Amino acid sequence: MSDWYTSPGTLARLITARAEDINTREQSVADAFAGLPTKNAVLGAAVGYAVDGGSANAYAVTLSPAPTAYVAGMTIRFLAANTNTGPSTLNVNGLGVRAIVSASGDALGSSAIIAGMIVTATYNGTNFRLSTVNVAQVSDYPVAPTIAAAQAISTTSTSMQVLGYSMAGDGGGALYKRAESEPSHAGKFQGVNDNWWEYADIEGGVNVRALS
Repeated sequence: MSDWYTSPGTLARLITARAEDINTREQSVADAFAGLPTKNAVLGAAVGYAVDGGSANAYAVTLSPAPTAYVAGMTIRFLAANTNTGPSTLNVNGLGVRAIVSASGDALGSSAIIAGMIVTATYNGTNFRLSTVNVAQVSDYPVAPTIAAAQAISTTSTSMQVLGYSMAGDGGGALYKRAESEPSHAGKFQGVNDNWWEYADIEGGVNVRALS
C-alpha cells in the first residue's frame, strides 16, 4: 500500500478473527513504524543527515531510514571527512555515484568542500547541487573551520572568517576583525603571537553560538 506499510489483507465480515490474524496485522503496523525516522531525528531535523564515510572527491553517506532511490528534490546534509581537490561525487546508501556540482551547476573546484564542513546538497534528478559555499573561495582573508583552528593561524590580514565554533557548520560561525588589544566584550579569541580577534559585528549583537 505504501513504502512503509504492506497490508496483510482484509478480514471477512461476520467472521471471528483469529489471534494469528490480529497479530499479523499488529506486526505489519509495527514494521511500518520501524521504517520511519525516530521522534528525536524529526524534532532535531536530523533526517537526511549523516557523517561522510568516503574519501576526498568520492563522498559516501549512509542514511537511516535508508532511501530506496534517488528522487528529485532530495536534500542531503553530511559532515565531510575530507577536503576535495577537484570534481567530486556523492553516493547515498549505495544507490549509485552522482556528481556534486556547484550552485551554478559547474564541476567543483579544489576546496569547494573542506574537511569538517557540513555540506548541504540537493538532488535535481541528475546530480547533487551544493547549497553551501566554502567562504574561502569567495574571500581574500583566512578562513578557519573552528575557533581552535583560527587561534593557530598566523596572518597579516585584518579579518578572518570562522565557519563554526567547535565544528564547521555548527551555527557558531562568524567574521572576526583584528583588535589592537584584548576586547572588553564577549565574542573574541586570542591567536598566535598573542594577537586578539573580535566579533566583527559586535554593535549589531553577537551570535551566541559563536561563543560556545
